[in-house]
Amino acid sequence: MTADGLLTAGAVGLVFALGAAALGGTTFIVIAGLVGLVVGLALHRTGMRLMVSLALVAAGVVGIVIGKSIVDALCLPGTCTAMSWVAAVLTAIGALIGVGLVVALATRSFEEHRAALDRQRQAAHPHTEDLDQ
Repeated sequence: MTADGLLTAGAVGLVFALGAAALGGTTFIVIAGLVGLVVGLALHRTGMRLMVSLALVAAGVVGIVIGKSIVDALCLPGTCTAMSWVAAVLTAIGALIGVGLVVALATRSFEEHRAALDRQRQAAHPHTEDLDQ
């Protein structure tokens, strides 16, 4: 396990635990932290960048908290438990799709910018590619 993998797992675990703390309950925090560690390790194995992983996980957690909180605010205490979790999951999916699109477009834009800079450098100094080999 590399340091990057441990960093990703720890950061994702922390985001999961913070989301569970927002929903309440000490047991939620421990379970969510452990689930977050597993998810972080899985995300690292796919080769996903740390900041992309954190953005997606944070979007999902915030979506869950917002969806559940909205339904809980509209219902009497203890009457809409199933509906609040359905709303939480649907809101999380919407947040993941929205943030995922933005992250994908931003990542692609940065990669295109780097490629353009590399082409400019090659045009300004055409003999430097011989030195790289």
